[in-house]
Amino acid sequence: MKKYLLGLMAVIMAVAFSSFTKIHYSSVFFVFIGDVTSQASVENTANYIQGDDQGCGGSNKACEVIVDSGNVTPNIPATLQNETSGITLAGTFHSSSGTYSISIATGIASAVNQN
Repeated sequence: MKKYLLGLMAVIMAVAFSSFTKIHYSSVFFVFIGDVTSQASVENTANYIQGDDQGCGGSNKACEVIVDSGNVTPNIPATLQNETSGITLAGTFHSSSGTYSISIATGIASAVNQN
Protein backbone atom coordinates (compact mmCIF):
# COMPACT_ATOMS: atom_id res chain seq x y z
CA MET A 1 0.00 0.00 0.00
CA LYS A 2 2.85 2.37 0.80
CA LYS A 3 4.31 1.81 -2.70
CA TYR A 4 1.05 2.89 -4.33
CA LEU A 5 0.68 5.88 -2.03
CA LEU A 6 4.22 7.04 -2.77
CA GLY A 7 3.66 6.63 -6.53
CA LEU A 8 0.36 8.50 -6.36
CA MET A 9 2.02 11.36 -4.47
CA ALA A 10 4.74 11.56 -7.14
CA VAL A 11 2.12 11.82 -9.91
CA ILE A 12 0.16 14.49 -8.03
CA MET A 13 3.31 16.54 -7.43
CA ALA A 14 4.36 16.26 -11.09
CA VAL A 15 0.96 17.51 -12.26
CA ALA A 16 0.99 20.33 -9.70
CA PHE A 17 4.46 21.56 -10.66
CA SER A 18 3.77 21.37 -14.39
CA SER A 19 0.72 23.62 -13.98
CA PHE A 20 3.07 26.49 -13.07
CA THR A 21 5.09 26.23 -16.26
CA LYS A 22 4.83 29.44 -18.28
CA ILE A 23 3.77 29.03 -21.90
CA HIS A 24 5.79 31.05 -24.39
CA TYR A 25 3.97 32.40 -27.42
CA SER A 26 5.45 33.71 -30.61
CA SER A 27 4.58 37.14 -31.95
CA VAL A 28 2.05 37.70 -34.71
CA PHE A 29 2.46 40.88 -36.76
CA PHE A 30 -0.43 42.87 -38.22
CA VAL A 31 0.78 45.41 -40.80
CA PHE A 32 -1.07 48.68 -41.37
CA ILE A 33 -2.39 49.06 -44.93
CA GLY A 34 -4.55 52.18 -44.54
CA ASP A 35 -4.12 55.93 -44.91
CA VAL A 36 -1.75 57.41 -42.29
CA THR A 37 -3.34 60.86 -42.77
CA SER A 38 -6.74 59.61 -41.52
CA GLN A 39 -7.40 59.04 -37.83
CA ALA A 40 -10.37 56.78 -38.62
CA SER A 41 -8.17 54.67 -40.92
CA VAL A 42 -5.40 54.33 -38.32
CA GLU A 43 -7.87 53.33 -35.58
CA ASN A 44 -9.75 50.80 -37.76
CA THR A 45 -8.48 47.32 -36.83
CA ALA A 46 -9.66 46.01 -40.22
CA ASN A 47 -6.79 47.99 -41.79
CA TYR A 48 -4.14 45.75 -40.20
CA ILE A 49 -3.42 42.49 -42.04
CA GLN A 50 -1.32 39.61 -40.79
CA GLY A 51 2.16 39.76 -42.30
CA ASP A 52 5.86 39.80 -41.65
CA ASP A 53 7.64 42.15 -39.26
CA GLN A 54 8.20 45.41 -41.14
CA GLY A 55 11.19 46.47 -39.04
CA CYS A 56 9.46 49.74 -38.20
CA GLY A 57 11.08 52.32 -36.02
CA GLY A 58 9.99 55.84 -35.23
CA SER A 59 7.01 57.69 -33.91
CA ASN A 60 5.11 59.59 -36.62
CA LYS A 61 3.20 57.00 -38.69
CA ALA A 62 1.22 53.87 -37.90
CA CYS A 63 3.15 50.77 -38.99
CA GLU A 64 2.16 47.53 -37.25
CA VAL A 65 0.58 45.91 -34.21
CA ILE A 66 2.23 42.92 -32.50
CA VAL A 67 0.10 40.36 -30.66
CA ASP A 68 1.12 37.16 -28.84
CA SER A 69 -0.01 34.12 -30.83
CA GLY A 70 -1.92 32.90 -27.76
CA ASN A 71 -4.30 35.86 -28.21
CA VAL A 72 -4.90 35.23 -31.93
CA THR A 73 -7.72 33.11 -33.34
CA PRO A 74 -7.04 32.28 -37.01
CA ASN A 75 -9.75 33.60 -39.33
CA ILE A 76 -10.05 34.70 -42.95
CA PRO A 77 -9.33 37.40 -43.87
CA ALA A 78 -6.38 37.52 -41.51
CA THR A 79 -6.93 41.01 -40.09
CA LEU A 80 -6.43 42.36 -36.59
CA GLN A 81 -10.21 42.85 -36.40
CA ASN A 82 -11.04 39.24 -37.33
CA GLU A 83 -8.32 37.44 -35.37
CA THR A 84 -8.27 39.26 -32.04
CA SER A 85 -10.81 40.59 -29.58
CA GLY A 86 -10.67 43.42 -27.12
CA ILE A 87 -7.97 45.41 -28.92
CA THR A 88 -8.81 49.00 -29.76
CA LEU A 89 -6.40 51.53 -31.20
CA ALA A 90 -5.93 55.25 -30.62
CA GLY A 91 -4.47 57.58 -33.24
CA THR A 92 -2.31 60.58 -32.34
CA PHE A 93 -1.94 63.40 -34.87
CA HIS A 94 1.53 64.80 -35.64
CA SER A 95 1.23 68.26 -37.18
CA SER A 96 4.84 68.26 -38.39
CA SER A 97 4.19 65.32 -40.73
CA GLY A 98 0.40 65.49 -41.05
CA THR A 99 0.17 61.81 -40.10
CA TYR A 100 -1.20 59.66 -37.27
CA SER A 101 0.72 57.25 -35.08
CA ILE A 102 -0.98 54.46 -33.13
CA SER A 103 -1.12 53.31 -29.56
CA ILE A 104 -3.09 50.56 -27.88
CA ALA A 105 -6.20 52.00 -26.20
CA THR A 106 -7.40 48.65 -24.82
CA GLY A 107 -6.19 45.07 -25.05
CA ILE A 108 -2.93 43.20 -24.89
CA ALA A 109 -0.70 44.12 -27.84
CA SER A 110 2.19 46.37 -28.84
CA ALA A 111 1.93 49.22 -31.33
CA VAL A 112 4.91 50.04 -33.54
CA ASN A 113 5.21 53.30 -35.49
CA GLN A 114 7.65 54.59 -38.09
CA ASN A 115 9.01 57.95 -39.24
